[in-house]
Amino acid sequence: MFRWARKESSSSPASLGAPGEEPASGASPNTSPSASHEAPPSFPPAVRKWAPRFGKVLPFFFSALLYLSAFFAFLSPLPLLAASFLLKRPVFWAALALNGALVWIASGQASALIYLVFVLAPALTLPELLKKKFSLESAVAASLGVIFATGAILVVIGAYRSGQSPWMEIRTNLNTVVAAVVESVPPATREGWIGTEGDQTDWIRQLKLELPSATVICAFLMVLSNLLLLLRLNPAGLQERLGVNPALLKRWTAPDWLLWPTIVAGFVYLMNWGWVTAVGMNVFRFFMAVYAIQGLAILGFYFDAWRIRGFVRSVGFMIAIFLMLPLVLSLGFFDQWFDFRAKLRQS
Repeated sequence: MFRWARKESSSSPASLGAPGEEPASGASPNTSPSASHEAPPSFPPAVRKWAPRFGKVLPFFFSALLYLSAFFAFLSPLPLLAASFLLKRPVFWAALALNGALVWIASGQASALIYLVFVLAPALTLPELLKKKFSLESAVAASLGVIFATGAILVVIGAYRSGQSPWMEIRTNLNTVVAAVVESVPPATREGWIGTEGDQTDWIRQLKLELPSATVICAFLMVLSNLLLLLRLNPAGLQERLGVNPALLKRWTAPDWLLWPTIVAGFVYLMNWGWVTAVGMNVFRFFMAVYAIQGLAILGFYFDAWRIRGFVRSVGFMIAIFLMLPLVLSLGFFDQWFDFRAKLRQS
């Protein structure tokens, strides 16, 4: 689906391809000037010493705890992903079941089903793909496919139990989610954000149109971020087993073939073609999320070149994401033509 490096640039490291695969043209991913002296990033020694000791206990409840905390729910797959490389398969399956049961008991069936789709499904899929030497990009794409296949199966089951079509089941669940989002906003804030009752109708309609792409983007970012954290945690020598270095994300680039579908989806988004425009809008937003990752990779590359690290680096990323996101998207999209990282190396 994606590449960790640009093959056609002679100054860029070779693409990783599948983990453990020989680099293209006899090059090594770590032979570029920017990577030859760069040590693989990892957690501090204290964390690496702590992780193996508690790794056999935390998987049985820590994922559920993160999910129920709401604020750290985005990280809830990580303990299970690490456990898949530290525990034997029957014990790992027991940890999955126990976490699911804890979520069900603490927050009910609906929350447990969401946990099943967005946490347990990738926690089962991603480690198996990595163990089978799939490329990191293919593992992320396949995990997304499993997430939405699981969701589709649950929708079909729910439709069968309620005696209505799957499409009506989707609309019912969508209305429930939108109503919950609207009700979660305090009345005073809701009036300031949305306005009058007529404005609320338009706002809710727009929210329903944008919800599919928002769901896909959140799932994509969750799988990708947990995968990168897993590589940094490096359970059971995962980096060495896969032959990858998370630092290569700073040289990652989207595939060239993604460019024209993005342009076509953006054109359809600008038209007024009813549901076709709605589909184009959602596809375009997901593709731009991919280019946003490429833009952040370029930004990280420049931060390294300028030796910006620590707190200042974190502030820089936060400013870029929350205040300058159009610039980040532009960096990622136009990098397909200008290769900003190569220009910096040449200078």
